Amino acid sequence: RDIAHSGYHKHGAYILDNADLPGFSRSDQQVLALLVRSHRRKFQVRLFKELPPSLEEGVKQLALILRVAVLVHRSRVLTVAPRIRIRIQPGTLSLGFPAGWLDQHPLTVADLEQEAFFLSLVDISLTFA
Repeated sequence: RDIAHSGYHKHGAYILDNADLPGFSRSDQQVLALLVRSHRRKFQVRLFKELPPSLEEGVKQLALILRVAVLVHRSRVLTVAPRIRIRIQPGTLSLGFPAGWLDQHPLTVADLEQEAFFLSLVDISLTFA
């Protein structure tokens, strides 16, 4: 299999899952690998079922927050990110942006719309304003 940029999240997760990482427990490595694997593209809820039940929901919520952070920081340029209000409930992720910020960042809006689609496939509703 080729190592392509389009699958870097999968490759990164594989490395984290299989590397010797002194100071990290096996469970820690599993969580790190899952966060890297799930930070973009399809959100595969089934992967979170592999975690201990006590970690499943918290890691899933952390992954959702990481996905939003990646989308908002899409330019990868050192800038001050907006203050975003985030509300997570089972099946719902709501984001509140500062007034006018979304109007000034139409490409981020397009990314958020695509993210809403990806999350809808696993019965998670993403709303933002």
